[in-house]
Amino acid sequence: MEISSPGGVRYVCGSKSGVAPSVKLSISENMFGTLRLKAVNDKGKILVQSEKETFFVCPAEAEAGKDWYSSDDLSAFSRFACKVKRDSQQDTESYRGILCLSLKKGTKSYLELINRLALEDYLKGVVPCEAPDTFHPEALKTMACIARSYALCNLRRHEADGFDLCSRVHCQKYGGADKESDAVSEQIESTAGEVLYFGKLIANSNYFSTCGGSGEEPGSIWQNQANSYPYMKTYSDTKDAAPWYEYSYKSYNDDVELDGEKFKALADKDGFIENSAVIEKKFRYFIDSKPDCFCSGSNRFRWTAELTVEDFNSKLKESLPKLCGAKAEDIGAVTELKVAKRTKGGRCAEFDIVTDKGSFKVLGDEVRWIVSQGSVNSLSLNSALFYVDMDDKHVTFTGGGWGHGVGMCQYGMNGRAMAGNTYKDIISYYYPGCAVRSFNNF
Repeated sequence: MEISSPGGVRYVCGSKSGVAPSVKLSISENMFGTLRLKAVNDKGKILVQSEKETFFVCPAEAEAGKDWYSSDDLSAFSRFACKVKRDSQQDTESYRGILCLSLKKGTKSYLELINRLALEDYLKGVVPCEAPDTFHPEALKTMACIARSYALCNLRRHEADGFDLCSRVHCQKYGGADKESDAVSEQIESTAGEVLYFGKLIANSNYFSTCGGSGEEPGSIWQNQANSYPYMKTYSDTKDAAPWYEYSYKSYNDDVELDGEKFKALADKDGFIENSAVIEKKFRYFIDSKPDCFCSGSNRFRWTAELTVEDFNSKLKESLPKLCGAKAEDIGAVTELKVAKRTKGGRCAEFDIVTDKGSFKVLGDEVRWIVSQGSVNSLSLNSALFYVDMDDKHVTFTGGGWGHGVGMCQYGMNGRAMAGNTYKDIISYYYPGCAVRSFNNF
């Protein structure tokens, strides 16, 4: 790994410190087999070797003070960035603030890089990764407030790993200084310090890409989270505000009306809806008719995933042992698939899989992972807002939306901004009961 900056870099490691034009870091091994973190400058001179110390580096032009690497005041670094180049890639990545590098030992030893930077600089590397700069300015303001609230509410989520937040979608996607956009930074600065409050607490503002026309409350998707966040509710994202089970009646003059009261009466003690021919018919209407929704501009507003039966059987043998503890040899070949229960927002709450050797249940958002080895990754189904068909050759999932469905729909956010909503209007819709207030003590 090579770290550089136009004016050189300042480094500290234990009792050694200095300035170099650039620094190259690697893991070296001495004759006794001890692994060390080794740093050299651009002329090949060894600056420091350390087995346990963290190597701190920042741009030299930041004029850092004596204890810059341990100070909480990161304002001196906000205008400068270090460029990082790894051996495995051609392009460099740029980061503001301070870089902390240390040796991690395990099955494979590696260098860990932690970026310490001010909150607003962090957001400038997050918001463009979560919402494109082509989004409406009010949508970008919304995203800034949401990302700021989420970061503050989830600090120390990775405390056991030695940092606050990871740079992946598990927390929030962070791309560093290279991802910054003037259009996005302007909206971040215009809302500086603004966060969502629910009463006296900062709201844990979950969000996701595309709701497909219907959003969820946490307890419907994640087990043991019922009533944990009262400001995130099931909602409709259709432009006429009709929920999915009423939309089909209004649009198709269906012979079976299912209004809100009748729908709620069908819910079991956990708030889920036992699926039936009527429920399934209405849900399919909702998906297939592609209603006019605020998130219709997303390319995953509606989607289809088709697998061969043979491939699907293979994927079940990978996923079900993780999702419900089944042994791969006990799974067998699938004979029937059924959405047994739906959430109030329409998502699959209980998925029944029947094979020639037995039956299995997958619950909540984990149903997306049955085709992705039992964990969320790029192979997962886009959402749990789907229906399924199976014939002798294929298993086909037809659905809407992308993501878990809890909290704010990002494409819905942009659609509402384009319709004239302000960022505070948008926040009030997706997080009812929350207020936007300044947070000045961080």
